[in-house]
Amino acid sequence: MMPELDGIGFYQALAACCPAALKQVAFMTGGIFGERILRFIAENDVMTLAKPVVAEELVGVIEKLALPT
Repeated sequence: MMPELDGIGFYQALAACCPAALKQVAFMTGGIFGERILRFIAENDVMTLAKPVVAEELVGVIEKLALPT
């Protein structure tokens, strides 16, 4: 958890200043995704990882995020 900005707020701030960087964002959670975040993920088509993360899954997401588009 970030103390003053949640993941959605971070994503929106990044969209405002650096929209091209959004292709390199994935959401990770240690808790349960609530309705608000699930709706946001569906509307914005962002990658997600749930903790605990399996190493192979993390590597796969990093590889996808690092690929040029």
